[in-house]
Amino acid sequence: MSKTASPLRERELVEMLGSDPELLAIADAVAASVRLPAHAYGRQRVVVFAGAPILAVAAAVIALVLLWPFSSSPSVLDNALAALGSRPVTHVVLEDSLGSYLLDLRTGSHTPVSGREEIWYRAEQGMFSRRTFHGAPAGSAFLPAKLITQGASLSAIFLTSYRQQLEDHRFHVTGIGHIDKTPVYWIESTPWILGGPSRTQVEQVAISKTTYKPLYSRLLLNGHIERGSGTRVLSIETTNSAPVSLRGSAPRFSLGAGYSVVVGYPPLTLSQVRAMRPSPVIRLRIAGLRLVLIARTPVAPSLNSPHRAPGASFYYGSLLNTGLPNDKEPDMTGLKPYLAVTEFTRPNPLTRFLHAFFPADGSALIDNAVVSRGHSSATLRKGGIFIYIEGSSDALVVAAARTLGT
Repeated sequence: MSKTASPLRERELVEMLGSDPELLAIADAVAASVRLPAHAYGRQRVVVFAGAPILAVAAAVIALVLLWPFSSSPSVLDNALAALGSRPVTHVVLEDSLGSYLLDLRTGSHTPVSGREEIWYRAEQGMFSRRTFHGAPAGSAFLPAKLITQGASLSAIFLTSYRQQLEDHRFHVTGIGHIDKTPVYWIESTPWILGGPSRTQVEQVAISKTTYKPLYSRLLLNGHIERGSGTRVLSIETTNSAPVSLRGSAPRFSLGAGYSVVVGYPPLTLSQVRAMRPSPVIRLRIAGLRLVLIARTPVAPSLNSPHRAPGASFYYGSLLNTGLPNDKEPDMTGLKPYLAVTEFTRPNPLTRFLHAFFPADGSALIDNAVVSRGHSSATLRKGGIFIYIEGSSDALVVAAARTLGT
């Protein structure tokens, strides 16, 4: 144990106290305030603790907690809610933590990249956000309150739900730790059921032990961290003012009218694909997977458009039978290897949650932003064609990017 270490940093004690947020918070405060005198940090301190079983230390800390005179003070969660402020507009700057990188398709070298999102949110009006990616402007968007859950990014959903979950007492303290050397409490939401009791998801948030503001958020699926779900909270505050853009009843997107996913896979023939201008790149096999479906693109160019974005989709892997006569669709569950490649004949705001980033020819963005399934994706361009790839593994996505981009 170091001079500043607390007995609560022992795993056994965290497990004992973590189920009770009041107990954990107060015990940690006690442990932080109870220090041996400076002269005891030598050999004598080692002798004193060397023979003390961990349960004895735990009992001592718990006894101190039960007698601690400030046990009626606000809890960690009360302080976390108070730290957000009470003004009507929440202003936050977020940075994704997806592990994304630019891949040089010729040399194989990697360059880490990330995106930032600055958001103003008022519950009764909606949300306005400005985005940058890899240091460059990446568009802005306004979503009225009724459409936030349909079109907002994962980071924006955190912003709109975090306060509500604190107010509804749906968080509990689970432990302590560090984020970039800053001491934090880890708090966790009550579980959400996803398609049955065997699939549960929770949100974990790290809040500063000094300011009680959130510093980091991520999702757990069945107790395991979901890759691509991490969001760093660079700053958060409440204000009385907001940009003029935080007004209106209809969504607005600086890169176009947004997009929406369209149900179904209307088939295309190879001749129809070859007739498109510019012509999409066609490969019958990629990384050992066979082309089994060619269809129209799965997205519409706006939230309410009946038309599909121009281009074609190519699916490599196996198909699922929907139960309807002659009706099959891609198996994108991830239980079997797959690649889904969509090639657009013009740029669009499909990738990375409403903002497009297609790197220059010769490189690909390998992006772990497909949070819903934990799979990988990539974007690249080749000869005027804008390519979006989703796959069941990083290796398949990289192989597809190299096949289609070189």
